Formats: sequence, structure tokens, C-alpha cells
Amino acid sequence: MGQRHQARCVVLEVLYSIDIGGIENLEGNLQFCASLHKLNDDGLAFSRRLLKAVLDNSEEIDITLKGLIKNWNIERLAVVDKNVLRLGLGEIKYLPETPIKVAIDEAIELAKKYGSADSGRFVNGILDAAGARSGEVND
Repeated sequence: MGQRHQARCVVLEVLYSIDIGGIENLEGNLQFCASLHKLNDDGLAFSRRLLKAVLDNSEEIDITLKGLIKNWNIERLAVVDKNVLRLGLGEIKYLPETPIKVAIDEAIELAKKYGSADSGRFVNGILDAAGARSGEVND
């Protein structure tokens, strides 16, 4: 897998760590996960930008997700699914250099790898709706 995919794995692992128990040293956790995924400098820089985008805009991301997830409370989502959605939506909204379709496809792959049997389809449906709202995903 490429460096950007591995960087997204790192960001998901850090977000998961924050969500399940908090972490005291964000940069240390990021560095540790990056070393496990053998990120180069570009991959590490991308993971930092993506993580910063998600964390700096977490309230807005969660509000958007609540509007997209019908008849379901975001707090009841599986931790992996919730953080894959946050990562995907954060990349769609705050890293405009990434094409929306790429951000969605990458989030689906993360959901399939780290989530349940249904996570990929669930993430696909939610992020496709987010892309459709922005008028940029038409398939």
C-alpha cells in the first residue's frame, strides 16, 4: 500500500486511541504508529495534516455526521466506524487536494480492514451522501 494509505491507517489508529481512552502524548502516539507503518517524511506530514484537520474541526464533523446518519445516534456507532467516518469526512471537507472519490474509497478500505463485515457498506453510504450534498459525487 502507498504512503497516503498508510498515513490514513495511522490517523485512524490515533483517533481510535483518543476515543477509547485518551492519550497523553499525541505526537508520541502519532510517531509510534507512523513507525509501525513505516511512513516516510511525506507520509508523516500527510498524517499530521489529516489528523489536525479532523481534530481541529471535530465538532463540525460530528454535527455533519449526525445530519447524515438517519435514525441513529453517533455515540452508538462502533468506535472504528465512527472514526473512519470522521477521517473520511475530515479529508473530504478540509483537505481539498484529495479528490472526494479517493477520500471515500480510502475510507471504505479502512472500514473493511478495521471494522465489521458491514462497515464498508455503511461508510460508503454515509460518505457518498456527504459527497452528494457537496455536489461532487454523482455515481
